[in-house]
Amino acid sequence: MTTLSDVAKRAGVGVSTASYVINKTGLHKVGAEAQARILAAAAELDYHPNIAGRALAKGRTFMAGAIFPTVMGSFTPEILQGLEDVLNKASYSLILCIYNSVGEFREKCRMIADKQIDGLIVIPATQDFELDTCLKLNERMPLVYLTQSCKNGHIPHVRVDGGMINFLAVRYLIEHGHRRIAIQCGSDAQRIQGAERAAQNAAGTRLMFMREAMAGGRHLLKWGLLQPEPPTAYLTYSDTTAAELVVAAYEFGLKVPDDFSVIGVDGNPLGEYTCPKLTSIRQPRYEQGFEAGRLLLARIEGKEGKDVILQPSLLERKSVAVV
Repeated sequence: MTTLSDVAKRAGVGVSTASYVINKTGLHKVGAEAQARILAAAAELDYHPNIAGRALAKGRTFMAGAIFPTVMGSFTPEILQGLEDVLNKASYSLILCIYNSVGEFREKCRMIADKQIDGLIVIPATQDFELDTCLKLNERMPLVYLTQSCKNGHIPHVRVDGGMINFLAVRYLIEHGHRRIAIQCGSDAQRIQGAERAAQNAAGTRLMFMREAMAGGRHLLKWGLLQPEPPTAYLTYSDTTAAELVVAAYEFGLKVPDDFSVIGVDGNPLGEYTCPKLTSIRQPRYEQGFEAGRLLLARIEGKEGKDVILQPSLLERKSVAVV
């Protein structure tokens, strides 16, 4: 069996130097040329580090867990890719669990805790979702929230600035002349406040909040058409709902953006294939997963976990008209 000593000998370096490169624990201590020789020697000798031995030496399993509500959402695959990329660089394996109910969440928490993982990333359904369960887990292992903040602030998180999402969208609609704006917001206080902040200096602007965040595009359109003065623009909770709304418009004999404008949230590539192409507020999905992985690794190393808040951006396409 090839050993680290064999790699070091082939590369013409000391064992500790080879270890810095192979285990990625001291790359800054080794020059680029020496790194290349060590990696080439490892490839030639088909050397693979002994993760079990490394784990035993450090008192870790080099496994991290993730509990997500679904992987069918528009942004989840990119989040997972960012998370996997940063964990893989640290030689960590990822165990992914999916939950569809409170009962499933509790069961997955028990199951994954039994795996003796080094840390856990959770996407909670809401800020206070199963808070007691999560706090107990956080006492056993480093835990990081993703896409949501913790209600009592005891668990560090990575999320996108929700207030800025709606601020950018509503400001853009107001700049295009819209004064009756339907906003699908659920109970998201940050998004509501962001919308109100964008409209506070725009005289005559009426924000029409729809509290059903999970309602589909057809339902949202029906709701808007029943208003005494129907909205001239819709801001949906996601790009998926926005695309449904565009389709529903055609079914009702209406056309976007001639009869009303639509702006979504996520920046999903799906928006390139709607007709018209969908204007959206892009959420940095890959970056959320990457930063969550970095934060979790920092906590595993015993460092302080600081919240990470990422900024959204406007993705301008063709679904918003000037009125």
